[in-house]
Amino acid sequence: MPVSKLTNKKISIANKTFLSKSSLPLYLILTSKKISKLAMFVDDLKSMISLKETIQSFNSDLEVIIFPEFDCKFFSNMSPTRNILSERANALFNLVNTQRKRYIFLGTYESLTSKTIHKSEFTKRTLKLKTNLEDSYNSIIVFLKENMYEKVDFVRNKGEFSIRGEIVDIYSPCEDQPARLVFDFERLETLTKFDENTQKSQKRIDSYNLCPASEIIFNDDSIRNFRENFRKFGIENRDEFYKAISNNVYITGREQFFPIMYNSFSSIIDYLKDFCIL
Repeated sequence: MPVSKLTNKKISIANKTFLSKSSLPLYLILTSKKISKLAMFVDDLKSMISLKETIQSFNSDLEVIIFPEFDCKFFSNMSPTRNILSERANALFNLVNTQRKRYIFLGTYESLTSKTIHKSEFTKRTLKLKTNLEDSYNSIIVFLKENMYEKVDFVRNKGEFSIRGEIVDIYSPCEDQPARLVFDFERLETLTKFDENTQKSQKRIDSYNLCPASEIIFNDDSIRNFRENFRKFGIENRDEFYKAISNNVYITGREQFFPIMYNSFSSIIDYLKDFCIL
């Protein structure tokens, strides 16, 4: 077992090359008993998921947050997949709402070098739903639309919602199941988790967390920044994107312009101020 040295909330591992892949999960689990919030970056998505699964096979109660890199190149007419956007949003939510005593954060080196939504902007875009919440129906619908949730007929994936009169189904990226909201006019009467495959309601709950479906948010400010930077950098052969995004019309691949949409960004390190980084 290598010797660890804690300095300025960072852990440097002496003789790190002697720490084998098989011993790393156990090392992180044991270290987390002394240092409750650990962060580590690994080579790629496969390594990160494998490490998470191994850690939780030893200790299923230990919260492991993963933060993958975007699975597309920006300015390439491609968009990140929904799963990646949801996983990243879930990680950001957990980092600004660290309520458990022990966390292990895992990211990839690629995710370390890329920027994300400013921490203060993401934090103000979270919402906790509770039963008997008054005057909430319209405000919740507005929240979903402003935070990139997709309206569908039946909710099956994270980042989706549906409306059937006074019943609203939502699948938040920061929850493990979708929720069914039943309203009495504007008042949120009941909250129930449901199975996304069978669509059948399950147990009632008292609260449900909402966060943005994506850190790539299209609104008046980000669209204005996009237009200004698009012209400033002289981007060519993207006229169809310029017209669609300027009018806030959905077009496949629009997320590729994320790097020019915000005035300011955060690094994932900004979200890890309470963590010791391996």
